[in-house]
Amino acid sequence: MYQHIEEFQAALRESRISLAVLRFAQNLTLFTQYWPRNANSYLVVPAQGEPSLLVPLVEMEDAELADLTGVFSYDDVDMASGDPDRQIVGVFRKLAAQYGVTAGDTIGLELDYNTLAPCLCSGKVSLVGEKMKRMVAEGFGCDRFMSVRELIPDIMAVKSESDLKKLRVVNELVAQAMDRFADLVNMPGAREKDVVTEVEKFIQSNAPGFCGARAARAWGQLSTGPKSEVASCEGVVSDMRQLEKGDCCLYEVGACVDGYWADISRSAVVGGAEGRTLEMLRLIDEAFDAGVKAVHIGATGREIDAATRAVMERAGYGKYYLHAAGHGVGFSYHESIPELSPLSDAPLRENMVIAIEPGLYVPGVGGLRKELNVAVTKNGGLVLGW
Repeated sequence: MYQHIEEFQAALRESRISLAVLRFAQNLTLFTQYWPRNANSYLVVPAQGEPSLLVPLVEMEDAELADLTGVFSYDDVDMASGDPDRQIVGVFRKLAAQYGVTAGDTIGLELDYNTLAPCLCSGKVSLVGEKMKRMVAEGFGCDRFMSVRELIPDIMAVKSESDLKKLRVVNELVAQAMDRFADLVNMPGAREKDVVTEVEKFIQSNAPGFCGARAARAWGQLSTGPKSEVASCEGVVSDMRQLEKGDCCLYEVGACVDGYWADISRSAVVGGAEGRTLEMLRLIDEAFDAGVKAVHIGATGREIDAATRAVMERAGYGKYYLHAAGHGVGFSYHESIPELSPLSDAPLRENMVIAIEPGLYVPGVGGLRKELNVAVTKNGGLVLGW
């Protein structure tokens, strides 16, 4: 279904952009709830009028299931159908006539992006390069381009009711997978990659048919023992390290179901927590709960961060809480709006979804973090999936 289109069109008109051509997975999911398989689809949004979608022939079924109208297709498999690029340009020409695009118009493109959410077949990432610019210029008869990057994050930050329904599905699925994690870390001889593989497998194999879901991807990072002490940074690599009794185990997973993302972290101690690690687990639970209680419409990111940080400070652990309290989430793993940090004064709005993630990283002991996704509602923070 098309959604959030009117907000985007208003932003296009304000920026004097006649029409936007979008292809990134997070933006197509945002505006259509269709998650492209190979990043070879194009959403054309005029500043006025109905949008149009151009997809590879093999993905027509996906577009139909998303209940989309104004859908065109091209064949990029059967060579008898002709050059796929020429087919795409041909559709662009039809749309140029339909929308009344002229040589003096400005077209919006996804230029200057720093990060992208992957499509379903995530083995490649397709950017908006010179080839696409040439195709758009030829098809629409104009080569005046403007970036739409700054127009989308504010729209993306506030989810629709349909978005929230989809986000509940991915969070509920990850919650079940994380129950597997708690068992796996205590299996004799368990290794980091064994745990990661089993959790990712659970998510991807159980997604089809789960509450109407079609497909999923999952990317996990398990940090154990000394490695967990530095797990406040991104990019810790899970390997064949065998877990040992007393190891802190911090597992973070980014999972995407039908284009909707959950960012979840769960922690455990092999053989059971005791002493210092038991205290740390209690503190990350308390800090997370404090963050959820601080959520309300109009609360700032600074206030959420302060609520979680106060728990650590009171217990004398403030210096071990190294990062900000969280961020937006939903159409990508990390969204730029809102930020939950000591530097953020931007207010939370109804139907934003945030990841709250207090953690402690103590040298010589280990790292532990709790991260769940929370919807901002009229009644405060609502934890999704748990």
